[in-house]
Amino acid sequence: MEAGLEASTFGRMAEGENKKGARAKAHGATSLGEHAMLIRKCDATGDEQTRYDGTVLHQEGALVVIGAVWEREPRDLGYTVFLPGDHFTEYFYGDAWFNIMRIGTAEDDALKGWYCNITHPADITEDAITYLDLLLDVWVGADGQTLVLDEDEFAVAALDEEVRAQAQAALAEVLHWVQHHMGPFAELAHSRQTVITADGDEPLRHPA
Repeated sequence: MEAGLEASTFGRMAEGENKKGARAKAHGATSLGEHAMLIRKCDATGDEQTRYDGTVLHQEGALVVIGAVWEREPRDLGYTVFLPGDHFTEYFYGDAWFNIMRIGTAEDDALKGWYCNITHPADITEDAITYLDLLLDVWVGADGQTLVLDEDEFAVAALDEEVRAQAQAALAEVLHWVQHHMGPFAELAHSRQTVITADGDEPLRHPA
């Protein structure tokens, strides 16, 4: 789906940057900011699946935060709907096996949730970010409920054992960040959090 740094203040920082209007039109639209960045999503073999322009909101060490706006038709994923104008704040890490995308409403950037891709560490250059998707995804709702996605596809994917182990460790790290309100998840309310697999397995509950 499209969809080494301490995880500390970046969630709060990006929310403030969003309110300044430093965003780009993503998924086939043009950049709005002075520092544009091309985002390329590829599959695990390196074949490009999609590309879009974004605007750099913040860059520090291995982290780049991108602002974007959903410009396609509404996309109903079952657990959320991406609507035209929805604000995306996208966290790309050159030293972590995932990226995190905060989604806010078009009207006032009210939190809808976060879409997290398990990936190879992002390849970040001056004007482009490229990431190789490893199929596993996580949806985190605004209430802290966490849905692990595409486990069946991941289980049968042609990945070597080292990459598979890195992906599984990255999934555990994302869930740890959610549970402890780290990084982009700092704005989560102190509520009971639930981890659910898309296969309908028994939920694993984590107290906040």
